[in-house]
Amino acid sequence: MRKIGLALVLVLLLSSMVSAKPQNVKHDLTYRLELSIQALKDKDPDVRGDAARSLGYLKDPRALGPLIQALEDENASVRVGAENALANFNDPRAVEPLIQALKDENASVRVGAENALANLNDPRTVEPLIQALKDKNARVREVAALSLGEFKDTRAVGPVIQALRDEDASVRSYAVHALEELNDTRAIGPVIQALNDENASVRLTAAQALGKFRDPRAMEPLIQALKDENPFVREDAAEALKGLNAAVESKGMSG
Repeated sequence: MRKIGLALVLVLLLSSMVSAKPQNVKHDLTYRLELSIQALKDKDPDVRGDAARSLGYLKDPRALGPLIQALEDENASVRVGAENALANFNDPRAVEPLIQALKDENASVRVGAENALANLNDPRTVEPLIQALKDKNARVREVAALSLGEFKDTRAVGPVIQALRDEDASVRSYAVHALEELNDTRAIGPVIQALNDENASVRLTAAQALGKFRDPRAMEPLIQALKDENPFVREDAAEALKGLNAAVESKGMSG
């Protein structure tokens, strides 16, 4: 009943704000803010989670402290909700608490921290995300690789190349995609090697990445990939070769 009650109150508040006069909107926002902060201490974890999400929509700086405290909630879903909310604030004060959340015992919370940190785009995050590439949970390693690609920080190139040897094929595929985003020439050779991966998804991602790199060294390996047993790999290899040939021709004409 309390969970339904809070949700109903928030819906009514939002509805009233749509039709409210301008002078009343500020009061309504303040009331909703106070209500949501108070609900972070509710005994029902669903209510606390809804409150965290509501504060994320509001993006009011006064909610930052309570949301950071919610990262230590006993319920993992509430902690994830607080992470998602903090991702919307773009406030550097949230970075260190979220970095600490990368050590949470719950894998979903660690993933939530990675996503939030990627959204905040703070350089302090790069080294902790590199460490997360060694996490015992494959999903955490996947998101770490993906996030490092978004940062485009050269410190990540070597560790992400190492992730191409991960035991999990999805992690290897995400690592290839991250290297594509990092766009560093050191990745060309390792991504070419990924064309020989035992997993078709990794080979497909490698072909796509080499098409974006447009490095002549990929020409022969991509030609060989046209013989791949998987039709989607062959298709992407052919598409990559088109782009590579166009780049080589364009360079020759300009030269």
